[in-house]
Amino acid sequence: MYLTWQQRLAEDTSLRDLANWPGIATYQCESSKYRRQFLRNQQIVARVLAGDKQSEVANAVGVSPSWISRLLSRCLGGEDSTPPRLTAGLIPYNHLASGQRRSPLSSVTKPRGARCSFSHLLTVAQGLKAYLDNEIKKDVGDDKRGQNLTPKTLHQAFINHLISIHWPRDTYPFTEEKRGAESLRRYYHLMRAQLTMPKDNYCPTQPRVQTDRIFSEIEIDSQTMDVFTQAAIIDTHGNLKPVRLSRVSLYLARDVASKCYLGYWIAFTKHPNQDDVLALLKQLVTPWSPMTLTTPGLTYPPGPCFPTALDETVCRLTLGIVKFDNAFVHSAGTVRDFVCNRLGATLNFGLPKQPKGRHVIEQAFARVNQITHRFKSTTGSHPRDPIKESQKLSKFPPLLSLKVLEEVVSVFLAEENARLLPQLEHHSPLDIVANQLANCYLLLRPRMPENALNPFIEERQIRVCKTKAEQRSPYVHFEYLRYSGRGLNHAHLIGQMILIRFDRRDIRSLHAYSSKGEDLGSLLAPRSWQRYAHSLKTRKAIFKLNQDASFDRSDPLLGYFSYLDEHKALPAYALELVRVNREYNAGVIELPETPATAELSVSHRRPATTKTDVPAWSSTMVCRRRR
Repeated sequence: MYLTWQQRLAEDTSLRDLANWPGIATYQCESSKYRRQFLRNQQIVARVLAGDKQSEVANAVGVSPSWISRLLSRCLGGEDSTPPRLTAGLIPYNHLASGQRRSPLSSVTKPRGARCSFSHLLTVAQGLKAYLDNEIKKDVGDDKRGQNLTPKTLHQAFINHLISIHWPRDTYPFTEEKRGAESLRRYYHLMRAQLTMPKDNYCPTQPRVQTDRIFSEIEIDSQTMDVFTQAAIIDTHGNLKPVRLSRVSLYLARDVASKCYLGYWIAFTKHPNQDDVLALLKQLVTPWSPMTLTTPGLTYPPGPCFPTALDETVCRLTLGIVKFDNAFVHSAGTVRDFVCNRLGATLNFGLPKQPKGRHVIEQAFARVNQITHRFKSTTGSHPRDPIKESQKLSKFPPLLSLKVLEEVVSVFLAEENARLLPQLEHHSPLDIVANQLANCYLLLRPRMPENALNPFIEERQIRVCKTKAEQRSPYVHFEYLRYSGRGLNHAHLIGQMILIRFDRRDIRSLHAYSSKGEDLGSLLAPRSWQRYAHSLKTRKAIFKLNQDASFDRSDPLLGYFSYLDEHKALPAYALELVRVNREYNAGVIELPETPATAELSVSHRRPATTKTDVPAWSSTMVCRRRR
């Protein structure tokens, strides 16, 4: 219910004393003219509340009595459910609230003016507001059932809707010359601006205390590097030929407290897998060793370049929270097991699409991009970046080689660790780490065997099989192949589960243990898969490729290498060729009665067997085969 100023005073007599009204700073009245009017209004209200007649106050001040009544209504009048405006009503030209019509709409027989008639019409006309809002929403939301609205077309729909609900023709808006067109135009633009506002994705976060202890928070992320590289491949004629490689990915680990780079890993793919994450995590527990730099002008800064080169105890520091993003590869079981069970840390994947939660690692990639954007073969920050590699240069292999890029990244991160930072009070990240190692109490993990902290060592339980129709030794199925060994030649093991331990980087052999803990020795893959050391990723890629393409199955490892060599004109295949070549040469185990592994050749042709290669038969061969 609306209360007049007299009713408000009768309801609350304390308002008669102006001292009970809230004070107001005079600076809120911008000019001296407004301050003078504010003080005049304050004097008028004070005299009326003291009991003076309105006519006497009006003659003394020089205003009409009705003006004084409107001023008191502005300060004390209003709905009984809302508090009075009091001192705020004394400020001249102060817009207190939106207008509200209390009288009925104007008609031909009873004209009452058009003030606030449109807003009142939206409340009394059945379904009018919902109809107008729906039409504007369909236009803004690009609904196929909507139309391209303008204020003129919306006004016509507004009139048609009033006619359809049988609105009286002698009532507003039909009593106005433009039938409320201006009010509808303003309402249209207001609703359209409101509907086009961005959605509020505010997510409140709990305040937390920033810690200064090193290794309490580590941020890890990957990014496809903004540069193309090349590698020299030997062609079928024995000549070195540069080929364009697809872009590689860079994994970085950075400490939040010291801003120190703990390690990096360059993955030869645009889509890293769990092995790439494990390779980076392995650097956190392995002493750093510098690369052999071959690029002229590149040198490491003097002294240790990464924390693990400072002291052996750095490799044993306990980790607090390891922050990843929501990439699927980061939630792999091997990553969870190594971080949580072996390192005793906590995984934090954060909120989706919130890179500011990992601002330290995002800043690191911004710094790396400043280096990669200097090369002519860069892709830039986006497809329309003017520094992007020109179409003329993209037809040829870039000058930057993959080896040079690896050395540049290594030296750059080493210099970043030795650079004095203003946020660290002009100390380098390595200085912060060294100072805390010498002066702070830091938790260390107990000393463990080397294989215990090797993230590539994995264990699985697998069943021993033996086919009755085939006269062959018992075996186990592992990653598409049958593995066998002398330790499985026991009848009580057939059909039983055993434990196998293997290195994900070289799965030519497995080490088996029985359910009782007995050592069953090594299990070997078929001889056709023993020629080169190959990882779990490579074997899966070979069997996946076998579904679409065929190559020499008698030597699948060399066949896969030859297939990649034949398609090295494609940058993705050329990059995979470089990765496989490094993997094959990483380590070779020589099996008994097997010729020494030859160096890799890009030719897929197998060498012809000559008569001199076949030894003369002797009786000792029978004994040798029986063994």
